[in-house]
Amino acid sequence: MIFIKFKKGQGLGNQLWSYVTLRSIAKYKSYDYKVLDFEFFKGFDILSIKETNNNYELIDYSKLKLFREKLYYDNDLNCLCADYDKSILNLNDNSLLEGIFQSERYLIDTNKVLNEFIKINPKKRKQNKTGNNTCILNIRGGEYKRHKDLILPKSYWINGMKNMKNICNSIEFKIVTDDEKYAEKLLPDVEILKGDISNDFLYIQEAKYIIVSNSSFAYFPINLGKKPILTIAPLLWSRFNNKFKRWASPANYYPEWAWQDYQGNIISKKNINKILKITRDEYSTYNIGLKKYEIKKNIFLLLIPKGLKKLIKYILNYIFPLHFG
Repeated sequence: MIFIKFKKGQGLGNQLWSYVTLRSIAKYKSYDYKVLDFEFFKGFDILSIKETNNNYELIDYSKLKLFREKLYYDNDLNCLCADYDKSILNLNDNSLLEGIFQSERYLIDTNKVLNEFIKINPKKRKQNKTGNNTCILNIRGGEYKRHKDLILPKSYWINGMKNMKNICNSIEFKIVTDDEKYAEKLLPDVEILKGDISNDFLYIQEAKYIIVSNSSFAYFPINLGKKPILTIAPLLWSRFNNKFKRWASPANYYPEWAWQDYQGNIISKKNINKILKITRDEYSTYNIGLKKYEIKKNIFLLLIPKGLKKLIKYILNYIFPLHFG
């Protein structure tokens, strides 16, 4: 049996990537599987997934072997990056998987296994219908605003809407977001579809046209069921327009999407493959591993009590919604 563990506070997109990787590798290796701390799953309201395929096996958790996905810390970009770690195919039984696992290469027969492993609640599906000419902008704010290299500029969304209008002149734009105040300030003339994470998931899942942020959240509603006509995503992913022209991370390149650069151009697959090769060649020279907590943090912030930190964030977000979350 192989395992993953859901973590308290872990995002739904990250949970689903770990889950489908677990299921896909278990199927490929003919292993049983189990999700530890299953109660922390954030999608119970709209999604059905299985905790295990074997409730009867007695497990000595102290003897589990740990499989860590190979990660790269890019000091130039100040971020952790990942790609497909092929050593997972040699995974031993009785292993706990730990990593990001956001490459489609972890999924054996991508489209088939996604819809096999994850089911959308049919009653919920009917509640969030959008028109055939609706384009959803999945704008990420919140904690992204604390990282100037991560948050996408307003021009990305404006250029994305222009590119969508070139496809469908009568298109109508609507926003789903984790940060309504931020989105209202960013694009005041675009309607926000208000609701919780379940509503956001279903609005994206039903949309024919989508402009995504550099977040793992949108991948699953886009790929479950019937796919959209066009999905636009930010070139280079989590470090949009970085001067090194590296894809952060190579795992987060999805060939079916259209990739838009800082100037608003949709980049050809040929040029994208060149960028990916340069990035992978760079990361192939990295040979020092590190633990996540070793990445440099602001020591001053660590000294602020958690309750006070929340209050400060709330006040700053209220006064400056474009900059704090």
